[in-house]
Formats: sequence, structure tokens, C-alpha cells
Amino acid sequence: MSSITLPPKSPNRKLHWRHVSRRTLLLVVTIAAVGMSYMAVAIERQRNQWTAATNVKKLGGYATLKPTCLSRLLGDNTLANVTELNVNDGGPVWRSRRSPKNVSCPDGGNPASARPRSVLDEHQLAATAQSLEHMSELRDLSLAESKISNGDLSHVRGLTMLKRLYLDDTMIQDGGLVHLHGLTQLEQLTLDRTNITDAGVVQLEGLKQLRYLSLVGTKVTDEGVKKLQQTLPTCKIVK
Repeated sequence: MSSITLPPKSPNRKLHWRHVSRRTLLLVVTIAAVGMSYMAVAIERQRNQWTAATNVKKLGGYATLKPTCLSRLLGDNTLANVTELNVNDGGPVWRSRRSPKNVSCPDGGNPASARPRSVLDEHQLAATAQSLEHMSELRDLSLAESKISNGDLSHVRGLTMLKRLYLDDTMIQDGGLVHLHGLTQLEQLTLDRTNITDAGVVQLEGLKQLRYLSLVGTKVTDEGVKKLQQTLPTCKIVK
């Protein structure tokens, strides 16, 4: 009876699988580390915007925060998204946009004196402006009556979800409007009583979703409005 010869065991087979297992473990650990790092950055960004919005509210401004999946999962309200922010004392953005002539004055004084006022000083405003970069879900933003400058306005260029932006009675000049190029969802923009000229409104030609633009008290001429209207035929321009 002939014997059956078994193939010799590979001395390196066990070592080979052990080596693959280590590589796989290293890959898993690396992915987990990257995921945790990303989560830490996301949490920091969320808390940064929550802090800014909370500070504005404490000083008399207005902010609306919307819970996120992460905030619900962790039960942490500081991870909510800011969807509306108003740095003056006019309350919700839509309410603060009332014309002064429609604002009643109990003391019978000048209606213009009832116009909302900024609740932030220059340092607080600068810090809040930087925090805007983290508010990716912001829909309504009023910086009216504040000392916001062209440089500060650079922090809004990444707010691609923004629909309404109010910059009345600010220090914004023509050069600042270049930072609005990326606001492709913007529907309403007010620049009343700023130093904007015909050269500045040219920067708005790419905002194809714009439906309302107010230029009351600016240096924009009738000719400048006419040219802009040709580019934005569905936008109501008030001067």
C-alpha cells in the first residue's frame, strides 16, 4: 500500500497572514485617527460659531440656531448651526429691516432715532466677523449700522447658503463688494447710505439669484443702475 505524501507546510504562511493583519490594523487605526481628527475640527468650528452667536445675543443682538445631527447625537446645543445673525438691536433680521418712517416713536421724536443700532464695538465686531467663516448654514445676516469694513467683509465670501445680507449705514466701499462674488444664492442685498458707486455695483453682476437690491443714499448713478439692471433683469433695484 503506497503512502500519501502530504505537501510540506509553508514555514512562512503563518508569518505572511500575521503581516497582513498588522497592515490592516495599521490602516484601520489610521482611518480612525483621521476620522477623529476631522470630528474634532468640526466640533471646534461648531462651537466657535455658537460662541460668537451667543455673545451677540448677550449684548442685545439676535441669532437663530438650528440643531444639527451631531448636536442631537451628542446632546450638545453648542454644536448647533447659526442660520440667522443680526449684530444690531433690531431683533430678527426681517423686523430690523423696517423703514424708519414706519417705526413709531413713543416720545414723539424723530423716527430716524428709532433706527436699530449696532451692539458690538470694533473689537467685538472684528471677532464676530472672523467667526462668520464657520457659519456655513447662515441664511440671514445683518451687519447694518455697524463699523464693518471692506476687510471684515472678506469673511462672508464662503457663505454660499446666504440669502439675505444687509449692509446699510456701514463703512463698506466699492472694493468690499468683490467679496460677494461667491454668494450665488443671495436674493436680497441692501447697501443704503454707503459709499458705493457705479464702479462697485459692477461687482454684483454675477449674483444671478438676486431679486432685491437697495441703493438708497449711495453714490450710484441712474446710468449705473440701468447697466446693472440689464445684467440682472429679474432683480428689483431701488435707488
